[in-house]
Amino acid sequence: MRMLSLDLGRHTGYALWSIGSHDRVNIVDSGEINLERIPLPEAYAAFYTLISNLITESYVSVIAYECVEFVQYRYSAQVQYGLEALLLTIATQRDLTVMPQGVTKIKRAICGNGRAKKSDVIREVMKALKRNGIAKNSLTDHEADAVACGLLTIQELKAEHEP
Repeated sequence: MRMLSLDLGRHTGYALWSIGSHDRVNIVDSGEINLERIPLPEAYAAFYTLISNLITESYVSVIAYECVEFVQYRYSAQVQYGLEALLLTIATQRDLTVMPQGVTKIKRAICGNGRAKKSDVIREVMKALKRNGIAKNSLTDHEADAVACGLLTIQELKAEHEP
């Protein structure tokens, strides 16, 4: 099974996962998509194309994404919810499983504290990857958020299949 986990925003973090039998989990690819310098309508179009292609080329069947629980600024809400709507459209078109994950829940699962700082998330994600034999030299905060979202979702998927 392939899963894509995302941290939506003008800097969209992503992690592409391969989840096999016997609890074998690998990150196939991860990084950040920078849509910051593109006008918002064009950023939406670019996001739609990039994510659609990634899903198709990588045979993704599950999408997990970090959904915000509180947005302080109107523009941030516009970006977040626009990207979320596009992601849900892509998933519906392809009949994919979608698993939204709240920010607080992700931070609590990764750091033990729902109000952890970005630096704490990055540090704990790096530790979790190392424990799982996944080599990664560095992560941006957006990439770390996407990886953290993926780690939580994988944990939940495994729990669903345990007797």
